[in-house]
Amino acid sequence: MLSKCDTAWKHPTRRSASKCNKMLSLFPLDQIQDLSRGDVVLPPPGADDIRLIPMTITLNDADGAGRVHQITWSLKNNVTNNWWNSPNQWQAVAMVGRNLAIFTGNEDEATLPDTYALEQNYPNPFNPATTIRFTLTNAEAVTLRVYDVLGREVMRLLDAKQMAGGTHSVGFDAGQLASGVYFYRLDAGTAFSQTKQMMLLK
Repeated sequence: MLSKCDTAWKHPTRRSASKCNKMLSLFPLDQIQDLSRGDVVLPPPGADDIRLIPMTITLNDADGAGRVHQITWSLKNNVTNNWWNSPNQWQAVAMVGRNLAIFTGNEDEATLPDTYALEQNYPNPFNPATTIRFTLTNAEAVTLRVYDVLGREVMRLLDAKQMAGGTHSVGFDAGQLASGVYFYRLDAGTAFSQTKQMMLLK
């Protein structure tokens, strides 16, 4: 079994707060299921299917001299050394078919930001185009408006557009506007709203 975890393994008897929140694992089912020993066959999902399988991942030092230690992965806080005979301790794990599996070189790249943010446009001052970057912690309906110094809306760059969590960039071309100070306002659902100032110099 090949596995990758973003934090640490949880010791089954030490109740550490440190635990593995995400794990990407490859299970060679033809090697870990032994029908001659009475193992129950675990049919894999079809190429385009998703199956929820209750299981607990445990590593043992089965070196022939008896088991000295084991480490167990689970998001459930009640995991003990009796996990093998306690279905209520088994974590529900999603197994996906070959066509649905997504593999990345760095799982941290998929981690969502902790806070919302609206960055200063760049370049600033600008003529006539600039870029506005912002960060969402979750999927939101995003509206991005530009106002002049009198508070009049001069352009709407995004209009309640559904966008995923993460960092996004939006280009702003002010070729049809006069030089001066403008304001851009980001509204991300009801969770976040912020306004910043920018300068157009022609």
